[in-house]
Amino acid sequence: MHQRLLSGDEIAPAEIAEAYLELTVERLSREFSSSEYEQIQDIVVAVFEQYFEKPAKFDPERSNLAYYLYLSARGDLLNWLAARKRQPKIVYFSGSVGNGPANTEYSLEVPDPVDLEETVLENNSPVWQKINEILPEPADRQTARWLINGVKNYEPYAELLKITHLPVSEQRNIVNRNKERISKTLRRHFDRAGLENYEQ
Repeated sequence: MHQRLLSGDEIAPAEIAEAYLELTVERLSREFSSSEYEQIQDIVVAVFEQYFEKPAKFDPERSNLAYYLYLSARGDLLNWLAARKRQPKIVYFSGSVGNGPANTEYSLEVPDPVDLEETVLENNSPVWQKINEILPEPADRQTARWLINGVKNYEPYAELLKITHLPVSEQRNIVNRNKERISKTLRRHFDRAGLENYEQ
């Protein structure tokens, strides 16, 4: 289908979208919060449109098309999430402050709720308090979060480890070794019953 798109086949974009668009959306929705579903859809559609406009940017020698589109959309989604976290929300309210006049409109910058939710989770959950102690590296904590949430695809782990330039077989081996290292660390510090005994 990619070669047909390069050759100007007008049907190829529709067939590619039918084959991979919903698959990409569902894959990202499983990895990220379901509350971001609409944004994920928008980002995936935009990535597909960019690919249709400049298909030559995809190199079939380096990866397959489905993986290329997924990684492109995932990267854009991560950029969007990071930008959202950097931008505090502004809350407007009316009232008086100190000796100031009444019924004056003020604005207050507050952190994005996503930041607050993650902070509360990791600071108050016994599981994450313990994990933060035993896994000081952010990448290791993210790996632990994915393991606990059942993320099995090797691709996000490979991107986290910055090894996507390596052959797929080598990526899988490195990812599996890293996952096993994190799993053993978690097993050493939690009782035999596992994480289920701890309040999430």
